[in-house]
Amino acid sequence: MTSKSSIDAEASSRKPEGQSVRVVVRVRPLTSTDNGGTCSALSINPNGQHVQLSAPHDKRTTRQFSFDAALDQHISQEDMYSTSGVQGLVDAAAQGYHSTIFAYGQTGSGKTFTMEGFKYTMPSGNSGATAAKARAPTADFQNTPQHQLGIIPRAIAALFQALNSDTSRRSVVRCSYVQIYKEQAYDLLNPTSILSAMGPQHHNKQQQHGPGGSSGALRMRWSKAEDFYLENLFKVMASHKLNASSSRSHCLLTLYIDSSPLSSPTEIISSRLTLVDLAGSERGSSIGATSEGKLRDESVAINKSLFTLRQVITCLAAASSQQQGGTTPSSHVPYRDSKLTSLLKNSLGGTSLTLMVACLAPSDAFYEENLSTLEYASKAARITNQVSLNEDAKTRLIRELRTEVAFLRQQLAAVQMGDYVKLTGPGPNGQQPARGASQIPRPPGNTSGASTQSAASTLDVPSGFSAGASAAPGPSLEEMKQKLLESTQHDVGIMVEKLLDAISLVQSLAAVNQQLRTAYDQVGFNILGRDLH
Repeated sequence: MTSKSSIDAEASSRKPEGQSVRVVVRVRPLTSTDNGGTCSALSINPNGQHVQLSAPHDKRTTRQFSFDAALDQHISQEDMYSTSGVQGLVDAAAQGYHSTIFAYGQTGSGKTFTMEGFKYTMPSGNSGATAAKARAPTADFQNTPQHQLGIIPRAIAALFQALNSDTSRRSVVRCSYVQIYKEQAYDLLNPTSILSAMGPQHHNKQQQHGPGGSSGALRMRWSKAEDFYLENLFKVMASHKLNASSSRSHCLLTLYIDSSPLSSPTEIISSRLTLVDLAGSERGSSIGATSEGKLRDESVAINKSLFTLRQVITCLAAASSQQQGGTTPSSHVPYRDSKLTSLLKNSLGGTSLTLMVACLAPSDAFYEENLSTLEYASKAARITNQVSLNEDAKTRLIRELRTEVAFLRQQLAAVQMGDYVKLTGPGPNGQQPARGASQIPRPPGNTSGASTQSAASTLDVPSGFSAGASAAPGPSLEEMKQKLLESTQHDVGIMVEKLLDAISLVQSLAAVNQQLRTAYDQVGFNILGRDLH
């Protein structure tokens, strides 16, 4: 039997709750771009939560940062997935909570490898070609080892597994793939938009040299090994001194989950799982960009959006610190200064569970870049999001009324069946319970006097049926049972009436909405008819 306290606990679990952004630091292994440099400035504490960074020429200036997890260059992709807590965010998205995972760091620090993990191949004929004429590297999905897959493919597989395991609900999943290139947002699932924006030269090049030598048209294919997959997904990539497969745009893959109970298809809970692969901050001199050219223009646009992202992180971290100190935080956060921060507004300071993976390069040559990444990662860890279950007001009201009615019906059934328990504790003022007040109905599992008193007050127990009554003989057991039965029936009747009123209100609103839609369509049809004449 469900107790009133368990109902209150369930309701409170659905209210907005403050959750800090989870931050995990990952150090990539040494690569050829490090040119055999020393790696003495950066170190990971053995407990896996602290990062120490020392100035290359002054070991006395050591900074220590603490995070939810700190992973060294020996961590595998599978261990990275399990240690960073990605599975928890995926499960939360399946249950109706917004979740976001994004990688942050300088260019060449391993963000795309962490998020995607795909093997990239360099097209033939790129040797000696300039950045403007060189063809971009392409992902080789078929030859990517399973153990190398990153967060995105693993999270998608885990999400569908979680949804399929819940047989009591029906779920529908939709997706969008947005690419922010030079501060313009494009739909990656509609490649003509980005190809037309980059000019006919790049469009012709993509048509002639699509992945695998095929045409550049976007295709969805299926294979037994990979299930459904997209072919010729045009993500802007390039090669430069620090990274052979550098993302030249920010990419946001969002999965929209709508789920409802099989017994009540209208009670829909909607959530989003957003997986973000950010382009890395970079210096033109480090990547070999000239004063004029494509790489330089892309670098300026990337740094501009990341600068706004850092401003947003700084403002939100300061606001969280001010709230903890009891002062009123400043209200302005510059979300609208960049397309990237506009799309990430709900992930930073909103209602989403958020994981930030801060990627670092091990070489001492990147001391300043690593220090900047660690400072902003530390600020992001102070941001608090108000996480709540994503259900509309109509669904929430109906659910709460149904839960209340179910609780009262169970209490009524308990009274009718004679489900009684004995009071053993004293009353609120230390009095011993009266002889006639020694038995009251309450949910099983509650043994304390306080819980009994709470249950009695909830059910509006009549006078003479209190644990704190005087020692004088009270009414008989049959009289108490009859009074409690009448009181419980009255409460059940009221709750049923409220539920019926709420359902009637929802139906009326739906009818009015349909009338408005019909009128709107008729007006649009009339306007269209006038235009045609």
